[in-house]
This record gives sequence, structure tokens and C-alpha cells, in this order.
Amino acid sequence: MLLAFWVIIFVLLTITPVNIIFAIIIFMENKKRKTTLKHAGMAKFQKDAPKKTVLKKAGFKESGSQVPGLQETNPQKANYILRAKRFRAKKRLGQNFLIEPEIVEKITSNVEAEDVVLEIGPGLGFVTEKLVNLAKKVVAVELDEDAIKVLEKNLGKKENFTLIHSDILKTNLKDIFKEEFEHGKKIKVVANIPYYITSPIIAHLLGEIDEINNENRNMIDEIILMVQYEVALRLVANEKSPNKEYGMLSILAQFWADCNIIKNVSKRCFMPSPKVDSAILKIKINDAPKCEITPFLKRTIKAAFSGRRKNIKNSLQNAGFLEVEKALNEAGFEVQTRGEKLSIEDFCTLSKALYKYNPPVSGKEA
Repeated sequence: MLLAFWVIIFVLLTITPVNIIFAIIIFMENKKRKTTLKHAGMAKFQKDAPKKTVLKKAGFKESGSQVPGLQETNPQKANYILRAKRFRAKKRLGQNFLIEPEIVEKITSNVEAEDVVLEIGPGLGFVTEKLVNLAKKVVAVELDEDAIKVLEKNLGKKENFTLIHSDILKTNLKDIFKEEFEHGKKIKVVANIPYYITSPIIAHLLGEIDEINNENRNMIDEIILMVQYEVALRLVANEKSPNKEYGMLSILAQFWADCNIIKNVSKRCFMPSPKVDSAILKIKINDAPKCEITPFLKRTIKAAFSGRRKNIKNSLQNAGFLEVEKALNEAGFEVQTRGEKLSIEDFCTLSKALYKYNPPVSGKEA
């Protein structure tokens, strides 16, 4: 009993505040090191795996680098990781920084020496740096003030680079690219955008489907767009795709353009890592729409997708259209057909028939 008492006294005397602080520092460093390994490409940090195996999977090798005891085998990726770790990403802005050089190369692979490029949401400038080295002119529009400071420091002296602190949704392309607008030169757009502003940005760049002379769209040659994978599926979907994928966003993106997924991107290619994977899309703008624009086209499409479990007849009637069954028969569609089974061309045909039976009244749509 006496021995146990003196053991307890000895332990209490040796645990000083300094020792406790030192232990906490060691714990935090180990945790930080594991996080770095995870972001570098490991699906899971394996405690019991041999040291060399763990480092190899993470893409690191033993060395005296800025990450204690580790060095990225790809110097460019190591650079991206360290710079991303120093920046406090803002969740409300959907900031997830791309740290995979291979994906940066893919995004910029179509950029040529004479190109003029608009980058939306450059973040820390990893893609921007590549664009500046490739293109004749690069204009980046960024909303975050902290990111602006980083971009100004790293790229502010580049002669072919212009940084604009603004919301892209409040910016007209002709105001940014006055010289190009006057000479009719088209630009390329590169963007990595969060889910919640995908539809507004697509509409801002391409215009609504019934806008024949949208100034922004008329200035764009192509858009390279990074979005969440599920959003990418919606953007490229058609009437043959699963019902939940095909909708208003699909038609908005494709009515004036051809949309294709060119690369799937793992969530591990970002820091901080998002919850879902992403995809890169190429949106090639066309000079003409997919079909003739009719007065009721937009209204017809909106009505058709307003109730996915309703047939097209009920959806159109609920939207205020008259003589719907006659219009459907004339257009060659069954009344039980659902809106998500109609192609863009089908909607054009149907809108013409609806217009015939719903003529304008006093200069307004019926």
C-alpha cells in the first residue's frame, strides 16, 4: 500500500505543464502529417502498413522537405498542397482547390497561344498560372478578397494577366473584353464552380433558350467547366437518360451548345477534399440553336418538367394551355407521354402546335 502511494506521488511530480504541452504538440504534428498523406492521394491512412508502402501510396518519399520527414515525388503537386494548406478555404463559397497537376493539364490542354481566356473563380491560381503561360491574354474574375490578395502577389506582374474583383453574375463579357467585342473575336472560358451557382452561371454565359442575340454567348467559343459529377450528368443528359438527370438544366446547356464530359475527377484531387467526385465538361457553343425558337418554347419546356410524375397532357393543362389534347395529337405525341421523354426537337414541334391552338390575346400569350 505504501509503495503504491509513493508511485502515485512520483507520477504526479513528473507530469508538469511543460510536459503536457510538449505531448499535445507531438500529437498535433502526427495528426497534421496523416492529413497531408490523405490529401496527397491515399484513400485511407494505414497505421500498420510498412513505412515505405505508406509513403509510396501517398506519393511521398523520405526527405527533408517542408512537410516534416516527407517530400512529394511530384514537385508541382507538393507545391499545390503546401499552398492550399496555408489558405483557409471558405465553405460558404464552395472553395475546394485543385491540387492534381494532371487535371490542370487536362483543363488547359485546348488553350493556344492566340487565345483570350476568361477564368471564373481562379481561387489560388493553380490553373491560372498554367493559362498565363499558354494564352495571349487571361482575365480572371474572383469574388473572395483573400484569394484576390494571393493572386495579386503571385501573378500581378504578368503583362497578359488581368484580375477583376467581382461577382461573375454581375459582369458582362463585353465590358471586360471591349477590344475583342469590337473586333468580333471569341474567347474561351475556364471555370471551376460550386453546385449552388451552376444554373445561374450557365444562364449568364449562354443566355436563356429563347434569347437569339445574347451578347455573352455570342462572345464565347467554348467553355471548360469543372462541376460536381452528378451535375455534369444533368448537363449532358437527354431524353434517353434516367429521368432524374434530364431536365431544364440539360436543355439550357444544350440548346445553344454541344456538351460532353471529357474527364472524371476524383474528390481526392482537391484540398480540402469535397464529399463527392467531379467532372470536366467541354461546352462548345454553336452559331445556331438546336431547333427553331417559337413563342411558346420556353413555357412548354418549363411546364413539361414542372411535375415529373405527371403526363405531358396534365402538365400542360396545369400551366394554362388550351386544347392540349388536339395539340399533342397534331404534334404526334401520346397524351400519357411524360415530359422527360421528349427531346429538344420534340419540344420545338409541340410548342408550335400549342401556339396554333393558343393564339396571343391582345399582344400577350394566352
